[in-house]
Amino acid sequence: TSVPRMTKVSKPFAQAVDRLETYSVIVILLIIKIAASTESPGEEPIAMVQLGIVSFTVDTLLAIAMVINILVVNSVKFFFEFLVWLTPVPFLDAVFEVCNKSLCAVLMGVYALSPTLATVINLVMLLAAALVLRWISRRVRFYRTMILDPVLAQLWSGFGKPRRPELIVFPRSEIGPFKAKSRLRLARAPGEAGGWILREANWWMPSKQHELPVDPRPSVRCGWVMHSIEIAPAEGDAVVFCFSRRYDKKTLDELVSQLGMEMSNDETTDSSSDVAHQFA
Repeated sequence: TSVPRMTKVSKPFAQAVDRLETYSVIVILLIIKIAASTESPGEEPIAMVQLGIVSFTVDTLLAIAMVINILVVNSVKFFFEFLVWLTPVPFLDAVFEVCNKSLCAVLMGVYALSPTLATVINLVMLLAAALVLRWISRRVRFYRTMILDPVLAQLWSGFGKPRRPELIVFPRSEIGPFKAKSRLRLARAPGEAGGWILREANWWMPSKQHELPVDPRPSVRCGWVMHSIEIAPAEGDAVVFCFSRRYDKKTLDELVSQLGMEMSNDETTDSSSDVAHQFA
């Protein structure tokens, strides 16, 4: 899977395969661990941690730590590979991939000579990756949404039809309880007062929410790379949200009308400096 990562054209396919490769590695390592533990059935597993009615054996705890380690480190690695792919410099992808594999070879050599030192290096890498994981995860979701949504809408017609009158948006800067590039749902606030409400676009945890003022009305502006929603109050800085080109012009006009927003007549040209700022 390394060869396709060396060119701009084939790298997106290689990145998709790399995600499958990561999960397959986790499954293979878990199978090896389970198989190794069942070879000696006479030994009773030793409980290491007792949490209420749940107890973890040493092997179980190590397996959980291994899975977390792989997911965290690979998520951070994927982010930097994606940034390299976005950078329009020829051969930069090949250079990055060669450096990546060279580092892996060095770490394998360190592990062969001293597993203890390799473990210390791995823990340092895991700690550094964990510190930036939340910041990176928000941006990975942002990039993936902006780039894949238009493609999926072309391949799957149902994806280009909104199920509810809402938009998946990403604030360009921090707003309320939400950080910049957070994945949010923008919908009309309930009640007769109108207004709009932001909620976290996730299903696995209780979502935060933030109400937007009724005045001024958000203005939707279409772009070539991504669309934007701007709220420009009389005083203070304007609030800007970005959203993908998931819907066609007709569907977007209907959705904007349902949300009670206004469509701007000015169409942005997405200059290189503006696109670079939005993707930062």
